[in-house]
Amino acid sequence: LSGTVWPVLRFWDRHRLADNDWGYLEVSTDGSSWTRIYGVAGIRTDWAEQVVDLSEWKGQPNLRIRFHLMTDGSGTEDGWSIDDLSVADHTPAPLAWPFQENFENGLTHWLHASWKVSTNLPYAGSNCLHSTSGNRLPPTMQFSLVLDHELVLTNLISPQLTFWLSGTLDYYSRFRVQVSTDGGLNWGELSALNQESGFSTNWIRQQVSLQPYLNQTIRLRFWIYDYYGSAPFTDLALDKLTLEDVPTPVVLANVTPHLKTVDLNWTPSTLGDAFQRYEVYRATHSSVTFNDTLIGVFTDFSVTNFTDSGLSIGATYYYRVFTVNTNDTFAPSNERMTTTVPVTLPL
Repeated sequence: LSGTVWPVLRFWDRHRLADNDWGYLEVSTDGSSWTRIYGVAGIRTDWAEQVVDLSEWKGQPNLRIRFHLMTDGSGTEDGWSIDDLSVADHTPAPLAWPFQENFENGLTHWLHASWKVSTNLPYAGSNCLHSTSGNRLPPTMQFSLVLDHELVLTNLISPQLTFWLSGTLDYYSRFRVQVSTDGGLNWGELSALNQESGFSTNWIRQQVSLQPYLNQTIRLRFWIYDYYGSAPFTDLALDKLTLEDVPTPVVLANVTPHLKTVDLNWTPSTLGDAFQRYEVYRATHSSVTFNDTLIGVFTDFSVTNFTDSGLSIGATYYYRVFTVNTNDTFAPSNERMTTTVPVTLPL
C-alpha cells in the first residue's frame, strides 16, 4: 500500500456456517500478528458486497490479507464463498455540506462491512441501517462503517453530528463513533456517544458537537467490536443521520424568580420552515444540556415564555432553551441562572 491515500478492499461474499463456526478477514504487516477486520457467522445465502477501509495500513510495503475459516468440529455447512475481490485507492467526490442520510438510497456514501440496509422498523422513512446480517458477532471481531468522504470543517460555527440509534449490545460488545484527523491512520472516540455492553433500547437521539475539529479535515466512522473471545448476539440500527452547522439558537432574555416558581422569556426562532419545536431544560448545575431535566416542549414558534413551578424555596437553578430543527438537531440558547426568593425572618 505504499503511496496510497485511501486504500479500500472490496469483495462479494455469501456464507452458510454451522453454529460456532466462523469466517474471518484478517490483515498483517509481518505475517505473524493478524488483525481481524471483518467476519461472518450463521447463514446468509444472498451475495452481498463488503467494502473494507484499509487506511490504517496505508503506506505499508507488504500488507498480507487472508480469509480464515474456523470450525469447532461438531459439524459443518457449505462454508464461505468469496468473489470479485479488488484493492484500490478510493477517490471520492467532494461531499456537500450539510449532509443528510436516511439510507433510502442504500449505502452509496459508506464503506461498509457487514452493515446492511433494512426495512425492519426504521425510525423514519422506509429504511434504516443494521450493523450485522445474522446478529451474532464472531469472537474478537470489529465491524466498521466509514463515511466515504472526508469532512472539511471550515467556515462553520459549531458543526454537529446527529443520528438515531436503537438495538442491543450483548455481553462484551461495544459501540463507538470515531474521528480521524490524519486520513484514517489513527482514530479517536467521540466519547459522549459511547455505548457499552447491556445497551438495549428503542430509538434514541444522539448528538455531539464536532467543534473541537473546526478548520480541520476529518474522517468519520461507526465501530462495533466484541472482546474476551465472546460471540455476542448484537445488532444496532442507525437512521436519520445529519451533519450540519448548529441551527440559529434563540436568546433566553431573562428569568424572573418567585417563591417557588421562575418565569422564563426568550426570543422567537428564526428557522422558519425548518423549525420543529422548543425544548426547555433545567438543572441545579451550570452547563445545562439536553440530558438534564426537560420541563417544557412547545411546537408553536410564537410561544416564547414559560413558568417553571414546583421549585424549592431559596434554591438556585440554571436554564436553557433548545431550538430543534426538522433534522432533530438541537441548538442551545445562552444559559441563565437564578435563585428562587428566600423566606425572610421573622416569618
